[in-house]
Amino acid sequence: MVTVIFSTHNGERTLPRMLEAFCALEFPQGGWKIIAIDNASTDGTSEVLRNYQHRLPLVLLFQPKSGKNASLNMALPHVEGDLVIFTDDDVLPDAGWLTTLLRTAECKPEYDVFAGAIIPEWPK
Repeated sequence: MVTVIFSTHNGERTLPRMLEAFCALEFPQGGWKIIAIDNASTDGTSEVLRNYQHRLPLVLLFQPKSGKNASLNMALPHVEGDLVIFTDDDVLPDAGWLTTLLRTAECKPEYDVFAGAIIPEWPK
């Protein structure tokens, strides 16, 4: 089991692209879940997240206190599995992102933290 965690504040515009990319991910053996924390959004963030619950293994939380740390800490009691991946609400991962991280963690059990290349996609 892999748990992916991200916090979002007013992510109504960026979340659909990210969540579509998540729908295209290779699913890891053993399953996965996504903990998405709406951090005091005032736009349509909650509705966007709810619209993806039928396509993704989403656990939705709401954190009324502003601040990313408060949101991420709220997710910790909901973690399952041996690998926890923290990410942002605007990533566009490659299809093999989860399975590569899981394989790497299995091959390198002495490591606790992994990171990868970040290639920005600047708006025009």
